[in-house]
Amino acid sequence: MITFPTTPEVFVAYQEQLAGRELDRTEKELIEALVSLLNYSHMAGQHQDRDEFSGILQGLDRRQTSNGTAEWEFLQACRRLVVYAWEQGRCAADGR
Repeated sequence: MITFPTTPEVFVAYQEQLAGRELDRTEKELIEALVSLLNYSHMAGQHQDRDEFSGILQGLDRRQTSNGTAEWEFLQACRRLVVYAWEQGRCAADGR
């Protein structure tokens, strides 16, 4: 898995490795925006700021569409990554 904070370039390379292909421009642009959100979540975890963490998740949840659509799947993956980044930040703050 990826370590946060990260850069768009590192995250793109990681996703390309997982996908087994080069990502297109649109995918790379999405990842650039996502990395900002993930790094923000990591920082909130470092400060153990549950209100910020909750706000990020609520923002993603408000954008949810019909279950099973490609957009829904993408937002679910984003949500899991936000949780993972926050946990990494929290663990770093705890010295683990």
